Amino acid sequence: MSTERFLGDPVLDRMMKVLLSLSQEVYVLRDRLGVVESLLEQRRVISRADIEGHVPGPQDQSRILAERDAYIERVLSPLTDAADGEPADRD
Repeated sequence: MSTERFLGDPVLDRMMKVLLSLSQEVYVLRDRLGVVESLLEQRRVISRADIEGHVPGPQDQSRILAERDAYIERVLSPLTDAADGEPADRD
C-alpha cells in the first residue's frame, strides 16, 4: 500500500479511496441500467448476453460520456468547491 498522502491524513486518504471506489461502482451500475433500458425499448425481451454484448452507437457514446462527466462533477463538487475557497458544507 502506498504511503503517499493526498489529504494530509491517512484516514482521510482511505476514506477518499472508499468514496471514489463507491462512486465508480455506482457509475457502472447506472451505465449498465442504461444499457438494459435501451435494449428493452428496442427488443422488449433481452438476455444477459444481450447486455454483455451491447456496443453503443456514436450518438449513444457521446451521451454516455456527457452523463459520465456530469456524474463525476456532481460527486466531486464538494471537494472542488472546498478547494476553490467555497465552504464544503452547503446544507
